[in-house]
Amino acid sequence: METTEKIVEAYVRYVKGWATIPNLRCGGQGQKEIDLFAINPVTDERWHIETSVSIASGFSKLTNDFYEEGEHKIRVKAATARRKLGSFMAEKFGHPAVSAKLAEYGCQESGLKRAIVTWD
Repeated sequence: METTEKIVEAYVRYVKGWATIPNLRCGGQGQKEIDLFAINPVTDERWHIETSVSIASGFSKLTNDFYEEGEHKIRVKAATARRKLGSFMAEKFGHPAVSAKLAEYGCQESGLKRAIVTWD
């Protein structure tokens, strides 16, 4: 677990009072992982939270630039691809292995909330 993931988990657990499961392995092709799965025990809201922090000045900002499927696998494009919103939607939130794992925890697509924790 990365330091940024630990900080986010501590906030969600101790400040918000939510139950958490960090680094939830999804299996499947590419060995996907959910950085943090959290449930608000009062409202039963379920959250899929991903963290992404980069100290490299050229790749730090999360952008809404066009993301081409598989772009994150091309070595010279990987760093910038991982900072695109489309990459998160396709590879982190929308991947079938991730959806299947969340379904195991009772998550319905319509009731699941998603968050990206980042800074620039």
